Formats: sequence, structure tokens, C-alpha cells
Amino acid sequence: MNSQKTKIIIMSYAFFLSMIMTGCGGGGGGGDSVLLTPIPNATVSGCFVEDYQDPAASPYVLPYQVGMSFLVNNGNCGLSPTHQPVCTVVNANGRVERCGDARYAYDFAMPIGIVVTAARGGKVTLVVDGFSNATNGGDQDNQVNIQHDDGSVGSYIHFSPNSIFVSVGDLVSKGDPIGLSGSSGFTTFDPAFPNPHLHFYVSEPPFINCNPPVIISGCRSAPVTFNNANPPDVPLIQGTTYEALPHSH
Repeated sequence: MNSQKTKIIIMSYAFFLSMIMTGCGGGGGGGDSVLLTPIPNATVSGCFVEDYQDPAASPYVLPYQVGMSFLVNNGNCGLSPTHQPVCTVVNANGRVERCGDARYAYDFAMPIGIVVTAARGGKVTLVVDGFSNATNGGDQDNQVNIQHDDGSVGSYIHFSPNSIFVSVGDLVSKGDPIGLSGSSGFTTFDPAFPNPHLHFYVSEPPFINCNPPVIISGCRSAPVTFNNANPPDVPLIQGTTYEALPHSH
């Protein structure tokens, strides 16, 4: 076997292993597993920099408390299957999960028990709070949906069981605590690689193939920037850690 052919085989095998080891789930992936590197600034697979709002004008803040820092371990249009525009993944139980259009979702690698905060104010339209951590099922995500004044919906996924602070109908402000991070739902391909994280994305009208503001599974995600992220990347880049700076309420 010549050296060029051997090199191609080795590179292909390494890529295959990284795809298996990178977590993903009905909401997202990432965590302590191997990071995959996207093309910078989300210029691949249907993500375009010109779609993003200037962070200084963005109504969104990072979904965690000021002063804290977390790694984006799955970014927009990253190489993880769940963050591609169209994806079908198979979870650890062998079940095929349709991911919907999650190209603009972010996964923040968080240990279990971190306070998750509202990235934008609005009305709570869905609370799911009964599933255990490490369930690894795509239909077993603890989550919160918040509808904003422009009709868009922010979704926060993978909370720990019985840890959500808000109820349906509550009005929350930007920065308010809404629950504790966890690993409920489909968060990893391999149980040997625990992967607690927060999966966050926003869906905007016109809603396609879904029924918001309650059930948003399958909704097309929208590009989001954050006005208090340090560094102020557009968009946040997979493999980078972001500090939440002070922000106005």
C-alpha cells in the first residue's frame, strides 16, 4: 500500500472517530467529548455572516450569569451532525432522531447544576422538568421555551430534573434564573463520554414544519448574537470560551 493511500485511510479513520466521540442530541451535543473544528465564522453549510445582527444591537445576552465563562462546544454550522442544516442521527439506543434545522444552535459545555438564565425577556410557554440526567433519549429533554415580544421563541434544553424555576405563563426578564443545567435527553453518542451542556437556539416567524410557541421541535433556527459576550465574536465560534459581561436589563 503506497504512503499516499495510507495517509488518506488514516485521516478518514480519525475523522470517523471524532464524529462518534462528539456528542449531539435532540437538542445538541459537545461537552467533554472531542471538539470538531468548523470553518471560522460559520461560513459553511448555509450559515452566512451577513445574516447575523451586530452584537451591540442584539436583544440577547449569554444564557448564564454575569462573570461566568463557558466553552461553545458545538457552534453554528459546526461539524457535529446535530448542528448541520439537515441531519438525521441515531442515538445510543439505536433510535433515529430528526434534528430539524439546528444550524444556528449553540451548545455551551456546562457541568450539571449551573444556573441558566434567560437570554431575552418574554413569556414562558413550555416547561418540561421530569426526566433524569443521562437519559440519552431524544424525546426526554427537560426544557424551557420563552416567547419574546416579536413572536420569536428561545429554547433552553437539557436541564437537570426538577430544577426549573419558572412555570408556564410566567413573565421573565433578561438575565433571570430559569433552571439548572444538566444532561437530560440525547446528549452523547457514547455513555463513556458524559456530556452535560446547555443547548440554546431561537426560532423566528414564519415558523416552518412546527407549532410554536409550545412545541418547537423541527422549527428552523435563526442566527443569534449576544451583546455581552467576551470576546464579541460574530457568531460565537466553536471551541472558544465566552465570558458573560455585565449588561443592561
